Amino acid sequence: MNYKKVIEGLYNISPIYLLALSGLLFVLSFPPLPFSFLAFIGLIPFLIGFESDDYYFGFSKGFVFGAVLNLGILFWLAGNSGAPWYFAVLSMIGAVLALGVQYGVLGAVYAFIARKLGKNIALWGLPVIFAGFEFLTSRSVFGFTWNSLVYTQSSSIYPAQIASLIGGYGISFWLVLVNVLLFKSLRFFYQEQAVQARKVLISLLIVFLFPYIFGYFQVDTKAKKGKSIKAALIQPNVDPNAKWRSDEQDRHIEKLFSLSDSVLSNTAGTNFLVWPETAIPAYLRRNSILRTEIMRRADSWNVSLISGAPNYRKNEVKDEYEFYNTIYHFNPIKDSIETYSKIRLVPFGEKIPLSNIFESLEKINLGQGNYQSGDSLKLFQVPLQKGAKKLTISSAICYESGFSELIKKGVSKGAELLVIVTNDAWFGNSSAPYLHAEIARIRAIENQIPIVRAANTGISMILDKYGRVKKKIGFGKQGWLVDRVKARSGSTLYSKIGSFINWGFVVLSVVLLAAGIGHDYI
Repeated sequence: MNYKKVIEGLYNISPIYLLALSGLLFVLSFPPLPFSFLAFIGLIPFLIGFESDDYYFGFSKGFVFGAVLNLGILFWLAGNSGAPWYFAVLSMIGAVLALGVQYGVLGAVYAFIARKLGKNIALWGLPVIFAGFEFLTSRSVFGFTWNSLVYTQSSSIYPAQIASLIGGYGISFWLVLVNVLLFKSLRFFYQEQAVQARKVLISLLIVFLFPYIFGYFQVDTKAKKGKSIKAALIQPNVDPNAKWRSDEQDRHIEKLFSLSDSVLSNTAGTNFLVWPETAIPAYLRRNSILRTEIMRRADSWNVSLISGAPNYRKNEVKDEYEFYNTIYHFNPIKDSIETYSKIRLVPFGEKIPLSNIFESLEKINLGQGNYQSGDSLKLFQVPLQKGAKKLTISSAICYESGFSELIKKGVSKGAELLVIVTNDAWFGNSSAPYLHAEIARIRAIENQIPIVRAANTGISMILDKYGRVKKKIGFGKQGWLVDRVKARSGSTLYSKIGSFINWGFVVLSVVLLAAGIGHDYI
């Protein structure tokens, strides 16, 4: 094959098609598809598409790339069983267009810097711009993180370990840098500049291999002494709508009790048990009979029980009730019940963004839940045995597992284990529950913290601190898992300075943008 003709042919293709191709390549590199290697070449059409017409129409190009990428990740929204079909389809279209606009801004910034400061500066700056863009957009009220490039490498255990140094957005930086170096080497070969091409190839080899080498020596296969806990989880696999019907509630609760009896009677020494998000279909604040019965069961099992359930409280100022997506911790040893309410709510799914500022938005009914955000992160102390050591646990509810800063905050407060509860039944057997599960692996690696993830219909998992799956229940199955989990010990570099790294990407991007703006005044 004459590679020069191939490259010339690519430059003759419409930039819009190239940007769409780039988006498609990245879609194919995301879980659960086994093509993660495509992420190392996925940006090549993107780079050619921008360069082929001198970086004009940057917003349009970024929009096309982002729309294709996010359509491939979010197509399942159209079949969301938790909403009317028309709203599900409209929400999917709206989300794809909105996220496409965000990537349009990325494309506009990249093109602007290229035209003002030169294509080489823009090219070498793109890894920083991309990582900074992913982090900054995750911080907004519309924040969405499932499209972050890091998740293309979640199952590649060795290279993914660099997340413990530079975080998930750092892995996105690495992936874009590999693409840039490959693009530069191809261009030098095309221009018959063999010396420069070889230099870039050597750099490419070093940049590409370093995470693999680091990960190989980072992952410890030997068991070490230290604090550990025996954890169990339940995957009830129930219809998320049916369990709320009055004739089904008691049957569902009995199923939870029965599965819990089964796992605890078959395994000795279990310290705590986890049920999924909203596993309890009742407001425990007013259902004292059920609340007392759950605590009685936890006492008879001699375990701490963590479960999702709805919650509410009265806002005295507004003279109205506010509702929360909550985790309950039933601690029979202390005879206490603690709660943590979800902080990061799903935009338009659980709350209309900005409705806390513009109260009139609360009146909009698009079929979404009407939840309030929790006001603080809560850590639970789980006794390892009566009167002895305790394990500090942080928790995340569903969508929250995609936000590295939130998880890192729990670690900085002393969390030794992370519990994730979710209800992925709304997604159906699409790519969504598989991608959502993979997100947890990156959170484990960033902070080297083990994770117990309980999902209603799956995928439930127990992960070690390197993001390796110790045990798993597949999607659409009923059952339970139990395993001994080593507590987190020590802190990773990302746990300590991850915020500086993430904001560093943003600051460097702003510096490049400011330099481009100031170029006309020099």
